Amino acid sequence: MKLKKLCGWSFLFLLLASGVSCKKALNNINDYYPQVVMVSATQQPDSSVIVKASLTSNGAASVDYYGFCCSTSPKPSMSSRQFYFTPNGPNFTATYRGLSPDSTYYFTAWATNSYGYVYSKSIAIVPPPIPPVTPPCTIAQNYVDLGNGPDTYTTVSKVNSAGGQWTFNATTASGATVSFTFGSALATGTYMTNGGFSPGNKQMIFNYTSGSISASCAGGSPVYVNQISPGVYDMTICNETCWDNTMTFQYQVKMHMKIPSP
Repeated sequence: MKLKKLCGWSFLFLLLASGVSCKKALNNINDYYPQVVMVSATQQPDSSVIVKASLTSNGAASVDYYGFCCSTSPKPSMSSRQFYFTPNGPNFTATYRGLSPDSTYYFTAWATNSYGYVYSKSIAIVPPPIPPVTPPCTIAQNYVDLGNGPDTYTTVSKVNSAGGQWTFNATTASGATVSFTFGSALATGTYMTNGGFSPGNKQMIFNYTSGSISASCAGGSPVYVNQISPGVYDMTICNETCWDNTMTFQYQVKMHMKIPSP
């Protein structure tokens, strides 16, 4: 009888010990992880972006770190332009600087505890559309004057980007060949002609040959470019001073073209 009672107390002790040492399993595995949401991503006049987020749940353990990541990819990784903080309340913020105003960026919050890490949904900052540029002159499409009077462009090649430069060639009905080199990506905007051999950012050089005549240009004239669709552009030069290879004849060059030819 005493042995039976002793066994009963032993069983109760083991049962209580088991209850104290084990936690009840959560129904959903996501409940183990923290929960975090992006509140806002606001672009500033200087192109910096202020991001705000909020930790809505610690999960089944205390949060070790939370922070932000950012990328031009729709799903940035945690290490991409990373900010991280030791938790000090549910709300946290950061400022991103040095971002290109011409690129779309995706901002994501993240948090981690001893069970793992989670990401919030991303907020995208999309650059505003670039307004078209309007040349101060009106020139018919495919018209060109290389100093010999009215001519037309018969072929204009696609833009080729290599080595940090954007180039294309064109030919005229009279047989002249014109080569164009931009020092930065071709996009809607106003560029300037450069009389040198290596154009810089927002600069363009061009030269041409016609029979035995070749020409170089002075530079310093605006070049008006409008992007019509991906890879297709409209370009106008109202007036550019050029000389032939003898340096004795000076021409005023003007042109309007679609790149590439239709």
